Amino acid sequence: MATSLTVPKTLNYPPGMDYQLLRREGMRYLERLGSGIWTDFNAHDPGVTMLEVLCYALTDLGYRTQLPDADLFIPVDNRKAFFTAAKILPNAPVTALDFRKILIDIEGVKNAWLEGCGKPTVYFNWMLDREINLQIPDLNRKGLKEETFDPIPPFNLKTFKLTLNVPESSPPQPKEYTIEEYLQTIYQLKPAQRKTPELHLRAAIGDQVIKEILPEQIKKYWLLLHAAQYLHDAQKWVSVNGITDQRIKILKELGAVARTLKFVEYNADNADTDIAKRVKALRTSLTKKTLLEEVLKDPDFARYFFAEPVWPQLMDGLSVKPTDSPSPYSLFKPKGIYKVYLQLEDGFEYEKNTITEQALKRLHENRALSEDFEGITVVDKARVCVHTQIEIAPDADPVQVYADLRYTIENFLAPPVPMYGLQEMLDRHAAFTLTETSITQLTEAELPDEILQNLLPLQEQLWIGIEAWRKAVTNAVGQVVMDDYEGLLYQHTIKTYESDEVFQGPLLRHGFIGDAELANASWRRVVYKSDLFQVLSATKNVVRVTRLQIHKSPKNDENDDTVEKEWCLSFDCDCQPTLDPECSEFTFTVNGRPVRFDIMDQYEAIGKLEQLRAQDAKIDRTGNMDLPVPRGTQRPDLDEYVSIQEEFPRTYHVGREGIASSHPPLRKAQVKQMKGFLMFFDQILANYLAHLAEVRNMLATDMTVEKQALYQALYDVPNVQPLLMAFDESSSWEDFKKDPENGYLKALHSLTNGSDTSRRLRQNKIIDHLLARFGEQFTDHALRLFEIEQPLDDDGENDGSLADWLEDKQKMLRKLPGLGRRRGQGFNYRPAAEDDYRHFWDSDNEVGFKRRVLAQMGVEDWRRRTITCSPRFYTDTRLETGGRSKRYRFGIKKDENASSFWLLSTALYSREENASHAADDFYARAADINQYGIVRQDKDYFAGFWNGNDPRTRDNALLISSPKNEMQANLLLSEIKNYIARQCQVKSFYVIEHILLRPADEYYVPLKPVADIQNFSQSDPYSFRITVIVPNWVGQFLDPLFEELVRSEVPAHVAIHFVRIDHSEMLDFEPIYFEWLKAKTDPETSDFHLREATNMLVEELNKKR
Repeated sequence: MATSLTVPKTLNYPPGMDYQLLRREGMRYLERLGSGIWTDFNAHDPGVTMLEVLCYALTDLGYRTQLPDADLFIPVDNRKAFFTAAKILPNAPVTALDFRKILIDIEGVKNAWLEGCGKPTVYFNWMLDREINLQIPDLNRKGLKEETFDPIPPFNLKTFKLTLNVPESSPPQPKEYTIEEYLQTIYQLKPAQRKTPELHLRAAIGDQVIKEILPEQIKKYWLLLHAAQYLHDAQKWVSVNGITDQRIKILKELGAVARTLKFVEYNADNADTDIAKRVKALRTSLTKKTLLEEVLKDPDFARYFFAEPVWPQLMDGLSVKPTDSPSPYSLFKPKGIYKVYLQLEDGFEYEKNTITEQALKRLHENRALSEDFEGITVVDKARVCVHTQIEIAPDADPVQVYADLRYTIENFLAPPVPMYGLQEMLDRHAAFTLTETSITQLTEAELPDEILQNLLPLQEQLWIGIEAWRKAVTNAVGQVVMDDYEGLLYQHTIKTYESDEVFQGPLLRHGFIGDAELANASWRRVVYKSDLFQVLSATKNVVRVTRLQIHKSPKNDENDDTVEKEWCLSFDCDCQPTLDPECSEFTFTVNGRPVRFDIMDQYEAIGKLEQLRAQDAKIDRTGNMDLPVPRGTQRPDLDEYVSIQEEFPRTYHVGREGIASSHPPLRKAQVKQMKGFLMFFDQILANYLAHLAEVRNMLATDMTVEKQALYQALYDVPNVQPLLMAFDESSSWEDFKKDPENGYLKALHSLTNGSDTSRRLRQNKIIDHLLARFGEQFTDHALRLFEIEQPLDDDGENDGSLADWLEDKQKMLRKLPGLGRRRGQGFNYRPAAEDDYRHFWDSDNEVGFKRRVLAQMGVEDWRRRTITCSPRFYTDTRLETGGRSKRYRFGIKKDENASSFWLLSTALYSREENASHAADDFYARAADINQYGIVRQDKDYFAGFWNGNDPRTRDNALLISSPKNEMQANLLLSEIKNYIARQCQVKSFYVIEHILLRPADEYYVPLKPVADIQNFSQSDPYSFRITVIVPNWVGQFLDPLFEELVRSEVPAHVAIHFVRIDHSEMLDFEPIYFEWLKAKTDPETSDFHLREATNMLVEELNKKR
């Protein structure tokens, strides 16, 4: 299509390219500045000539800056200097929709859903033969004479009798039971007769251990019993830990709580009324503001009060005390655990196991921090029969209508999830505009005038998304015209694309999924006849639906979970309703007369139906899911500069022809003076072009912090040699130009780049700008932690530390796609196994936020690895002379060539190999700097190493130095500690997700909640909670800013508990943590070994609560 070329009447240049504008503004400035002494502003004036030459030069700069962005930013070496949209914008799954997307992307999966586990099975222990008796402590010595609590008769849970209905009796038959008898009765029932368990009891009855559900009424009653025990324990705690005036006030408040515990006989009649009222009254009493205020005034009692699980469980659930553990723990309703359901595509039923494995692999690869998956269920088909009579249009093809109706019903019962190509998805989020140019181009394309007239009202309107544009244009020109000319109209409509809307969520292999369509593709558990009537009526060529009936297929007779009603079908099962064509019946009429539709027509309709289904088939779009970086034209001459002195008339003698030797010295001096004046402008202009040429490197994501030349030498200025003070005219000009250290270049570098610190601070601003483009920043916390390790001097100068910091920021910029995409992920505990356990140890299979924290701290190695280390002392043995037999000591030196030992063992060994073995044992603890110290004996001082916390003497030291004075001993101790610190600064920490430690049965050791008096309801120690194990010998980790940095990177809903441990504690912890990881990451691990490994880790964590 030809486009006419015209010369615009009015030139409209950018200001930097508008010569007349620049000259006019320059003249205005000169008139305002120098009108008192400068009166001639005509073109022949030398000053005006200079202005015009400079304006001309500026237009050249303006032209170059207006080159296409792709030309300015294309790297000279064609390297990938910028992140593509598909690399930087997608993120790992965060929402339920995101997880559904990665599952639907699996070949053979039609739809997927995630549901929270609302009724988890949690086990707990209880001691049946336990007697609860409220005792009044002796408080007389504090002047408290009245009874704090109303006396309550003792009761024994083993003999306590309840009146309950016989299980599964109809009508209900009340009977008196002990708890033991009731549990045995339930246990004897068949599993199918028992209700679905919510909470289980493990009770020891003789040698028999039973596990079964407790009715809700018994749980509430036991809650009252627990409260009684809790109030008794509170009194006991006060009497043991000291009675104070404040604690007497607390006990008085608790007395009011005790008065709500009016125990009555438990029976079926009062279970739902009286007991519920008492539990409510108890909760109200324990949550009184006055009580909480009094408790918080006594921090020691508050820690006991709020760590006792009974109190928070009055808010949510029930607390129990294990039979074999003195400390109680809480029941919990874990959050963040999801059950996954998959609907398979037709024909993939026999690949269910393979698809389930692929789905599980993807889920674990993308698992969010402190969340987990309970399992995957492939939903069954619940077949539905549809009987309907349809009135169709007279000109309709019954075969096509039948195919359309089948396709409509299938999509109604199980909505498909469409997947779009890149261009399709871009169009769904693009801004569409019909401009004046669009109308002109459509006119030149010979679009009929009538259509153009209908389009004129739409000119300059804006539509977001192709569907909105298509609807507006169709309303303007009609459906028939739209069908004929949509491609032409689309081509000439101006489209503005935004890639960030397209690349939200995870990047898939088969295309993009719209959030709206995915949200609408919900799991249909109820099929309403009215809804189906509407979708059938809306089918093309359907005039009306004259009859409609739905019922379950005879194939589903064994499914008791399908409920049939006159107006709906309800499916209370893990199943997806689907049309059963064998029991369905479709009849058609035209104007009330039946239409022939035989078996051959049905076969033909099946072929058309397959064509419709093919529209939903997945297409592998691997390699076509990214927007290419715009390809520009390489312009290696972007910084090429021609001196403005070449543009002056020859009469000025500043150009390449110079000035003749016959001119007088004064004239020659004037020319030289003018050239020197113009050199300032030349240098500024040339440096500007150097900056412009360097933009492609300065703003590239793979930029380096090396010195960047932001200037260029003016060696090509005509007759420049006499103007350069650094050039000796008696020397070689060519040698001067080749010398990178000549005085001229040094002066340019100093003027443009400044000091190394100034240059680095400028580079720091550029990197901050690039990070900010992706919503990232090096936080103030990270800067402070960097200064802890490498402090800057007062003037900002430091021997390379600022450069190191810039390099760390640059490394983070390069790794930004991975750091940003995985920031909220947990570690994959189902990876493919590797040799030497590298799938979880010495592995980058780590939580996402840890990578980001360490990256900001300048730590490039974020692998999960061993943190403890042994300092590389040089150990040797020494033969002790004297006596009748040989004796050996082992000692440590700085290196092999050291003339003397730092420390020697105090023990003597009969054999040299025994001394060597003892040295090996010492190495396991050698990095613990807290075990080194100084002791004094008589007038001498000794540096040494001790094992344990006993009072230190020279005799109980493991290793000791020779006698020294106090200063020498302190210098030696400092030297040893510094030596250890330099070699054992492994900057890493461990992250433990509590949700992965949750009990799978009653034999798991429960994790204790963290005592936090600011969070009264922290009774669930598993949900959205992590523990960060930090080595206390790394300086950066000791600063409170480290915790702030971690909290800024961890998702806001996840609570963090920091535990700092020393070297010896870390030596104990790491093997336990390793064994748990080994068991957790191996799907073949037996339940017994996983439980043992988990219990050992939980017990270790419980010591640090």
